[in-house]
Amino acid sequence: MTVRDICQFKTVTVEAGETVLEAAKKMKHEHVGDVVVVSPKTRKPIGILTDRDIVNFIVSENILASNLNVEDVMMHELCVLSETDGIYKTASTMKKYGIRRIPIVDENGELIGICAMDDILRLLAKEMTFLANVPRAQIATEKSGKIRTIS
Repeated sequence: MTVRDICQFKTVTVEAGETVLEAAKKMKHEHVGDVVVVSPKTRKPIGILTDRDIVNFIVSENILASNLNVEDVMMHELCVLSETDGIYKTASTMKKYGIRRIPIVDENGELIGICAMDDILRLLAKEMTFLANVPRAQIATEKSGKIRTIS
């Protein structure tokens, strides 16, 4: 399984020259916690701005969001992953860099989606539910009297 299998393809993007207020309005309208900053001519990610960035660096400092461009606040040291990277690598990267969201790019480096920690947690919950049902299936097999053969 790759990160492409669990990432969200609907990504909200902005350009670096937009104001933080414009970005925040997009985030509110789209019900997302981040916007990926892309270069104007391509869909290559160059930064990310999260709701936490807005609170920690703008609101808490009493700065007007309309006075700042996204490029003034966005995380410039952007971590991206390839759509072919695995789930373990994605989770490990999140832990290593202390981030909850990672833009996912195709072979040309263009944005195709974003993977959030919640996407990985949903996958893990599904897998745990699957495993939790194994004992029930085992009992049903034993009660049926069918002999299991392993080939």
